[in-house]
Amino acid sequence: MSDDAMRPTDRGPIAAALVRDFIAKALAHEAVADEVAELLYTYLAHDDRDSEVLARPLRGMIVEIIDHAATDEDWHAVCAQLVANACDALELASAEPPADQNDSLHE
Repeated sequence: MSDDAMRPTDRGPIAAALVRDFIAKALAHEAVADEVAELLYTYLAHDDRDSEVLARPLRGMIVEIIDHAATDEDWHAVCAQLVANACDALELASAEPPADQNDSLHE
């Protein structure tokens, strides 16, 4: 399947390239990076390289963290941080004059 293919979700379609980027970034996170490296080393050490042998445990790492390790408290903490970041961004945006007003200040 190509990177520009669309994947269905409950929220609407998402590009395969974005799905793959999300997965790659999750697997590069320090929470799983060492385990990913070990799996890759083991995979590369074998002559018979079936990608399913590697893909299955990699997927399992992400699922385990999101579905089993993450608690409601974790999700609430992440939500609180997202809200704080959005508030900070809105405060910054409202503190800056619009571009056309900003230009007239320098005349």
